[in-house]
Amino acid sequence: MEANPEELTIRHHVDDNVLVVEVSGEIDLHTAAELQRTVDRLSPFPHPVVLDLAGVGFIDSTGIRALLAINNRATETTGEPVTITNASDGTRRLLELTGIDKIMKLTVADS
Repeated sequence: MEANPEELTIRHHVDDNVLVVEVSGEIDLHTAAELQRTVDRLSPFPHPVVLDLAGVGFIDSTGIRALLAINNRATETTGEPVTITNASDGTRRLLELTGIDKIMKLTVADS
């Protein structure tokens, strides 16, 4: 059993009038609340929100709930749903299976 699960790293910046939140690590029972708290501290969002999940290797149901909570806050403050970009194939598939792609925008990175 792994003693230290992969740490969650969260960075943010504004790019072209969009708040980009870059997430790396695992979004799970141990880190989902941290993600939600960190993003909540940025609210009310002055710009539409993009979650860049390029560095996310794993997400579980608590991670999905955190994404939904972030989306709810973003939709309340900006009037627009969160855009998720750069999700791995596995993460993208999970988001599609859970219907998140019907609530948030999922974009495919340019190849």
